[in-house]
This record gives sequence, structure tokens and C-alpha cells, in this order.
Amino acid sequence: MECRDVREMADSFLGDELLTETNHEILRHLESCPVCRADLASRRELREGVRRAFQRAPDLSPSPEFVARLRSTLQSHVHQTPARRSLRSWGWWALAASVLLAAVLGVAYRGDVREHAFSSARLLQSALQARGARIWAVDPLFEDRELAAMGYTPFSSEWSGEVQAIILQADHQAFRSFDVSRYPNCRVVLDGRWAMSPKQIRQIKVLGMEYLRIGSGQGAAVSARERGAR
Repeated sequence: MECRDVREMADSFLGDELLTETNHEILRHLESCPVCRADLASRRELREGVRRAFQRAPDLSPSPEFVARLRSTLQSHVHQTPARRSLRSWGWWALAASVLLAAVLGVAYRGDVREHAFSSARLLQSALQARGARIWAVDPLFEDRELAAMGYTPFSSEWSGEVQAIILQADHQAFRSFDVSRYPNCRVVLDGRWAMSPKQIRQIKVLGMEYLRIGSGQGAAVSARERGAR
């Protein structure tokens, strides 16, 4: 199995969606490939960061009415679904479900690079939508029609007041001046690349939003060095 194969199946591997034989092939590859191990660790950390963001932001908790509707839907679905699948996937779905309107900043694989093939944005969108979230995508490197063609919903400024969470997924230079004050109902900002400036972080806290970041920041540093070398 090649690195490209592993990257293409990484999100499915983390979601335990692959055949046992395929999992074993990926594990064998990871034993001898530090690059893929680091990529997989980064994806896993991003997933865990999103989960922690939900837990630490009370304002993103589901309303009692939504919980009641969801419970009714789940119970109805369980009766129509094999027991093995319902215990495995719907149990987690019920545990993690929340009402969330989020903007994902960057669908590119890395900062200021117009490449989206191995982007974690797909993982974010799939994971959040599976839990009832509505996701918008923002990326200055792609036009709205291109984002739509990739399966994302392009963000429109008319929705600024609806955004409850902002997730920085790609370290684009343009996001260094991103103004969070335009999103008055945002409650949490998850910096997945350690890319926000001290000024932005201060603004986030002054506005009463929670600022979270994950990882070591090394990925952002590497990206910055690469941009400087070009």
C-alpha cells in the first residue's frame, strides 16, 4: 500500500469504516512510514479537538426540544436497523448530537496551496453533518462554484449572524486578518493550525468567545517556512 492510498482512506480508517484486511494493510504501512503516521495523528487530533470544543461550549448544547425530537428519531430508526449497527453508530450519534451552525475556514490541504485532495475539511464536514450540523465553507483560493462542485456549501455574508462556531482548518495568509467580530453569535473558535495572531486571539476573548487550539503548532510553522521559501 502506498502513501497516497493511506491518505485517501485515512478518514475512513479513523471512523472504523474499512474492512479488517484493509485496516491491517494500513497498519503495516504505518509501521514503516513516519510521514503517514504524522498525518494520521494530525487528523485524529483535529477530530478530538472538535469533540472537545463541543463539550466545552455550553451554548452549543442541544435544546430540550431538539433532544426530544432526536431521541424519537433514533428510537424509530433503531427498530428499522440491525442491532449491531445501531449499537455501534447510533449510540455515538445520540451522545454527540448537537445543534451547530459552523463556518470552516479553508478547504485546502495546507496553507496557501490550491490543493484539496487530502484536506481534513472533508472529515470535519462529514463528522459534523452526521451530528446534525450545518456547515459553510470559506476559502479564498477557490471560487464559490468550485466549493459547491467539491460538495461544500459556500459561505455568504448574510449568514454571519447565524454562525455559532468557527473552525480554522487551513493556514491561509488571508485568515491572519480574519475579523471574528462579524459573527456576533459565535461562541467558540477552534484554531486547528495555531495560525491566529495574538491580536485575533485577544479579540476573540474580548468578544466573549472561547478560543481553542489543538496540535503543537509545528504544522503551521512548516507551512510558513514553505511559503517563505517560494
